[in-house]
Amino acid sequence: MTGLRDYQVEPVNDVVRFLTARPGEDFPANGLRAQLIAACGTGKTFMSAHAGIRLARKGAVLVLVPTLDLLGQTIETWRAAGRGGAMYTVCSLADHEPAVGVLCTTSAARLGFWLDRAGPGVPVTVFGTYASLPTVIGAHVGGLGIPAIRPWDALVVDEAHRTSGSGMKAWAAVHDNTQVPALRRLYMTATPRCWNIPEPDGAGTNALPPREPGAESLPRGLAMSMDDPKVFGPVANSTLTLARCQELGILARYQIIALEIADPVLHTMLESEDESAREARLAAVQIALLKAMRDESMNKVISFHNRIADAEVFASTLPRRVATDDDLTAMFPDGVWARWLSGEHTARHRRTVLDDFDSPRPGGTPRPAVLANCRVLGEGVDGRSDAVLMNDPKGSVVDLVQAIGRALRQQPGQGKTASIIVPVIVRKPGTGTVEDAAGGDMVSDPAFAPLLTVLQGLRAHDSDLVEGLAVPQRRSRTQQPDPWLQDEEQAQQQPDGGGTGPALVLRAVLKFAGGKHTAAEVAAAVQLRVLSPEAQSWLRGYSAARRWHQAFGSLAVPTHATEPGPSDYPLGRFIADQRAAYANGTLLPSRQERLEDLGMVWSAHDAAWQANLTAARAWAHANGGHLSAPVTTTWDGTPIGRFLADMRTAAARTTGPGALTDARRKALDEIDPWWCPPWPLAWQRTFRTAQAHVHNGGTLTALPTGHLIAGEDIGTWTRTQQTRWNQLGEEQQELLAQLGLTAPTQPTPAQPTSRSQAQRFTTGLAAATTWAQQHDGTIAAVKRNDTQDLDDGTTVKLGVWIMNTRSRRAKLTPEQLAALDALGMRW
Repeated sequence: MTGLRDYQVEPVNDVVRFLTARPGEDFPANGLRAQLIAACGTGKTFMSAHAGIRLARKGAVLVLVPTLDLLGQTIETWRAAGRGGAMYTVCSLADHEPAVGVLCTTSAARLGFWLDRAGPGVPVTVFGTYASLPTVIGAHVGGLGIPAIRPWDALVVDEAHRTSGSGMKAWAAVHDNTQVPALRRLYMTATPRCWNIPEPDGAGTNALPPREPGAESLPRGLAMSMDDPKVFGPVANSTLTLARCQELGILARYQIIALEIADPVLHTMLESEDESAREARLAAVQIALLKAMRDESMNKVISFHNRIADAEVFASTLPRRVATDDDLTAMFPDGVWARWLSGEHTARHRRTVLDDFDSPRPGGTPRPAVLANCRVLGEGVDGRSDAVLMNDPKGSVVDLVQAIGRALRQQPGQGKTASIIVPVIVRKPGTGTVEDAAGGDMVSDPAFAPLLTVLQGLRAHDSDLVEGLAVPQRRSRTQQPDPWLQDEEQAQQQPDGGGTGPALVLRAVLKFAGGKHTAAEVAAAVQLRVLSPEAQSWLRGYSAARRWHQAFGSLAVPTHATEPGPSDYPLGRFIADQRAAYANGTLLPSRQERLEDLGMVWSAHDAAWQANLTAARAWAHANGGHLSAPVTTTWDGTPIGRFLADMRTAAARTTGPGALTDARRKALDEIDPWWCPPWPLAWQRTFRTAQAHVHNGGTLTALPTGHLIAGEDIGTWTRTQQTRWNQLGEEQQELLAQLGLTAPTQPTPAQPTSRSQAQRFTTGLAAATTWAQQHDGTIAAVKRNDTQDLDDGTTVKLGVWIMNTRSRRAKLTPEQLAALDALGMRW
């Protein structure tokens, strides 16, 4: 068990005090709620573990995080803090590959069984991602022989800013005490997000920062703003600010290094934005970075990229560039270590690379190392470096702050100076005059956009940054001397003008490597950008549109969609407003041109199809690359299950109105070639579940009858396919062969199985779903004598089953009722 550091004691005590009911008082209906706001790298997870142990020493605790990487790290932190008892995870990791040695599930029934087995008065901790909320909610509902789980003694919501924004999004369920009952809720973040909702008369102040200018307004009843104590609770502690942590030596002080590369040819190439220009820019940035590492004595650098290909190329070519350039070889005679990571790498591979990145040379000597990453080293993921290279800083303010936090982490009192490096490709070196910036040179030059973006991101985390850019930072008297600082002989006086005591070292916050621009010039440019509210608001929407286009390849955004990720920007509304302005002739030509460069579709009808396609593509990406979605499936509010069912109906029409065009069929085929199979969709859906099991390292041949994977009886299904091998189509046989299944050499004896009421309902629902797919998505016209064949050879008396189900309506679970309602069930 590891104890708290001195600076962590007060925040933990405050959290415990805010989340402890007063003697003689009951917990309120919505439970007690509180916020812990602390800068990146201060150990919020460790503090929450100690608070959780004190608040629920013999109770049930639920800990929710946004990503799988952070999930494993959080479990290890709670263990290190001394949390005992049973531990489980609720996430999408395969059952055969549990997260860091604890049982893992996506089944609400199994989670309910585990917690019921533990019983009251026993310490148990469940870790999950926000995406696993439906499983947790289902366990609270209970049913199918599993009792509903009891309320949590404590619920910890890490990176809580991800749950702010619209109250209609799925993750907002974490705030609802009727869906996820908890006696206490602790919300933790380094970057609280506040929405512009009108304050009621008499509203008081709180410890949260003011809302950002231009923040989107939402109706008070639908907005989840972190300055609303009814949702997130009051702020229990916010003392660990960036400035205070730097003063105490908890976090490193930082400098911003602009790698100003004056190259008129490259500057011109970048205006074309073709692939060769990107490659030339990467090469220039590599050389500039290596020289900066030499000049600033930096050994470990993490570079942030928006494209996986850029991260891979940057890392794979860096050692070769050092080896083939005489000047660089002289700088680094032993070479430079370089690797790359992305979200597509396995957790084990990422951990191996990170451990290697942290390792010195044999003998303990420092090793120059560069780790290029794309969308993986984000919120809360531990990892220290001397510097971060913001190679393509186009994310939200929250993303930028989280990325910069990788460099600010240090051992308490270490006294290092972290560097935030931003490449700037300019046509010619700057003149160093503020007048040039005021005249618009820096503001209009897109080369400086990355630098200004980073500065504005830091401005949200350090409110005095812009105002003090040209003012040197001072080293605290309590910090250890820093060998990277300028010569201490330059500092002769105390701040108060006194002549005695230790001198304070002055250091510039912002420096240009290679150019002549000044910090004052950049400060003026940042102020020019920030103080243009209308343009800033439109640029915010346009930036979100660009990120959407980069992720999905079009601007087909559903009307109610928000930008994926922590920003939750209402992008669908912004796109609708641009279409309305275009129709009214009020959209500026420059804005029209910029949107059309992103493939803006001004027709609402075509946009609707593109929006459905984009949602279907996103769902497929999150579900193994297939489109075998049930008809009730939605993604981010878009009913993609109904959309795909309609497309299959259109595909069945060869000509005439309503037939699927070749272009649209091709677009769907590119996502999943078997999106419209000639066999029942239920077979294809089960096949995809089995395929995912095999791709995750599992096998099918040894599965016993009744073995469930993601709710599907894959064991029975596997034996059925081999038994009915000769009745399958040739293409089905080929697909099964990819999973290691072949025609049986001898008949497989059928294994007797007992069928519960729940199993009979599952079989009937499968038959009803198949019927609906063949009859315009509804079972309303099913007659008493109608039957339906399933792909395993079973014939279901569908009409009789529907009549029996009507008589059992009062015994059905809410999920079962919802599934039938979605198929047009007539009660």
